[in-house]
Amino acid sequence: MLLELISLAFKALLLLGHASILGAAGLSVARVLQRDSILVNNTALYGFFVLSLGLSLQIFLLFILALVGCLTSGAVMVTAGIILCLSVLFLWCFASSTNRLPTLRCNFLALLSAILFFLLVLLVSYHSPGVWDDTMYQLPLARHYLEQQSLVLHEYVRFGLFPQNINLLMVVGLLFGDATLAQLFCTLPLFVMALGLMGVSQHFSGQWLWGAITGLLLFILQPVRETLGYAYVDNGLALFCFAASLALACWYEKHRQSQGFGWVLISAILAGTAAGSKLFGGVFVALLGIYLVFSSRDIKTVLWFSLLTLITGVGWYLRSFIISGDPVHPAGGPYFGYFLWDAVDLASQYGEQKTFGVTRNLLYLPLSLWTAGVVLWVLAFVSLCLTKVPRLIRMLQVIFILYFLFWFYVSQVDRYLSPIYGVGMALSAYTLSRGYYFLEQYLQFLRVFKRPAVMVLSGGLTLLLFVSGVFYQYRDRDIIAAIERRVDYLFNYGDREKYNNRPGVQLFLAADKHINQYGSRLMQLGFENAVYFFSGVTIGDWYGVGRYRDRVNCNNQGCTPLSPKAMKQQLKSFNSKMLVISTHRYPKFNPDTYESEFDIVTRDEHGVLFVLKN
Repeated sequence: MLLELISLAFKALLLLGHASILGAAGLSVARVLQRDSILVNNTALYGFFVLSLGLSLQIFLLFILALVGCLTSGAVMVTAGIILCLSVLFLWCFASSTNRLPTLRCNFLALLSAILFFLLVLLVSYHSPGVWDDTMYQLPLARHYLEQQSLVLHEYVRFGLFPQNINLLMVVGLLFGDATLAQLFCTLPLFVMALGLMGVSQHFSGQWLWGAITGLLLFILQPVRETLGYAYVDNGLALFCFAASLALACWYEKHRQSQGFGWVLISAILAGTAAGSKLFGGVFVALLGIYLVFSSRDIKTVLWFSLLTLITGVGWYLRSFIISGDPVHPAGGPYFGYFLWDAVDLASQYGEQKTFGVTRNLLYLPLSLWTAGVVLWVLAFVSLCLTKVPRLIRMLQVIFILYFLFWFYVSQVDRYLSPIYGVGMALSAYTLSRGYYFLEQYLQFLRVFKRPAVMVLSGGLTLLLFVSGVFYQYRDRDIIAAIERRVDYLFNYGDREKYNNRPGVQLFLAADKHINQYGSRLMQLGFENAVYFFSGVTIGDWYGVGRYRDRVNCNNQGCTPLSPKAMKQQLKSFNSKMLVISTHRYPKFNPDTYESEFDIVTRDEHGVLFVLKN
C-alpha cells in the first residue's frame, strides 16, 4: 500500500509541477506580476493561479492531441516536454524588474496546511471506483478515448457529446496508471481550491487561517462529500469557475491600472476551460461575460474575453454540433434534433431533474441550502449584508448570487452548485474574518489570545467538524467501526473482488472473462452504473440508443424483460451474444424462462449473466 501511495503522490506532484511552470509562464506573459500586484508576497494565491492556469493549458493541449488522433503516451510526453521548454523560455524572457516573479514567502503553518490538504486528497482517492456516474460514463468515456487514441464518439454512453475537459485528465490518469490515478487527478482540484481560499483570505484579511478553515470545510459540503475521491468532473469544474471568477475579481480591483487587462485574459482562458468541462460551466461563464459587459463598458475588453473564451472552450460544442447537429446534445433536442436520444428520453430526464430540491419560491431559499447540504453558505449570504466590502469581494458576491438564483430556479441537483463551490467558501471565509475582528474589538478575552493560539483552537475545532463529516459520509454511528473499516479498506485495496461488491460488478467482471469466446459486446438491463467493469462495449441505459424501454414490457404492476425470442432479436440487432439482467431492478423476472434461447453463465444475489445458445 505504501509504495502505491508514494507512486500516486509522485505522479500527482509531477502533474502539478508541470502545470505550475506552464502557469507561471502564462502569468508572466499576461503581465500581472508588477510591483503592486496582489500576488506579490501572497504565495498561496500565486500558487493557486499558476496551478489553475497550468492545468487549463494542459487540458487544452490534451484536447488538441485527442482531436488529431495522437492521444498516446509518447505524444503526451513529447508535447509536455516541448511546452515545458517553451514555458521556461517565456519565464526567462518576461521575468524583468517590471514584470518580476513574486517573492515566495511561506509561513510554516501555511505550508504544513497545504501539505495536509494534498495528503488528504491523496488518501480519499485511494480506493476502487464506483459511486454511480464515474463507472456509468465518466471512466468509460476516458477509457474509450484512450483505446481509440482520439475523440471517437461512444454512442452507448449517456452523455457522449457533452463537454469533457476533465475526462481528458482521467485519460492521462488511465494512460500512466489506472482508475485510482484518474480519481486522484479528478480530486486534485480541491487541493488547488484550498490554496486559493488561503490566498484570497490572506489578501482581504491579512490571515490565511480563514481560508484554511473554509478549505477544510469544503470537503464536507454534501455535494463534495458524496463523490469525494471518485472520478467525477464537478471538482475540476469548480476549480476553473472559481479561478475564472477570482481572476475577473482581480481585474475588477485593478482594472484602472495597466496590469488589469492581463487578468481579463487569464480569466478568459480559465472560463473557456470551465465551459468545456460541463454545460453548467457554460452557464457560469455566460454570467461572467454579462457581468464584464456591465462593469467594464469597454468593447475591447469584452471582445478579448469572448475571443479567448471561445478559443479555449468552444471545441467540445463544435464537435457535438458537427456530429449531431446539436451543440449541446441532447439538451437542444427540440431545436436541433434528437440524434441518439428521442423526445421521450429528454422529457424523462427533465422530469427527473424537477424532483430535486424544494419549491421554486424565494421563501424556500433558506430551506434549499439545507436540502442541498450547503448550510455553511449561510455565511456567504451574510456577507451580502456587510458594509465597506473590498471591490474583489463585492464582485464575487454578485457572481455568487446570480448563479445561485439560476440553480435555484432551473435545477436544484446539489452537484450543480459546483461552479460556486469556491466563491461560496471564499465569501464564508470573509464573513468569518469580519466576525472575528468585530468580536476582537469588543471582547477583552480575545485580545489576550496570541494569534498562534487562536489558529490552533480554530484549526482543532474545524478538524473535529471535518472528521465528523467524514464519518457521516459513511453513515456509521460506531466511530471505532468506521475507523477499522477505513483502515481495512486501505490495506486491502488490491483485493478488488472483496470491495467491488456493488450490484452488477461481479457479473460484469465475469462477462469480461468471456470476451474471447463471445465477443466484446454486452447488453445489460438494470446495471448502468457498472459499465466500467466490462472492458468491451456495454449497451443499455435509461436513455439513448440502448434505452431500457425498448427491451422491457411494462404495466401497472411494473416492468419485465422481453420474451426470450424477442430479447434474442435485440441482442442480434446490436451484434451482442452476452446479456446481464438485474433481478433486483426486475424482481418479477424468472431467469429460468430464458433457458430456451440462453445459457446461464453465472448468477448472484443481484442478477444473472446469460449467453446466447449456439
